[in-house]
Amino acid sequence: MADITIRDMPDRLYRRLEERAKEQRRTVDREVIARLESSIERNPIDVEEWIAEAERNARSIRGFLTDEMLKAFKEEGRE
Repeated sequence: MADITIRDMPDRLYRRLEERAKEQRRTVDREVIARLESSIERNPIDVEEWIAEAERNARSIRGFLTDEMLKAFKEEGRE
């Protein structure tokens, strides 16, 4: 296995890592590895599919909220 050294890590960040590691019953090293794995191994987002899904969702609710309703909701929140 490879080793890695992190220099100049802010104390606050290290303390947060220690807290999270303790919550997960891990060493700080294992917590860092777990977090790196979860961030690197996520499935990348297919932007075109995400946009297509958003458009399908928008079409499915079209007409449900009118411009007048949205305006009223905005004004109500400002009172």
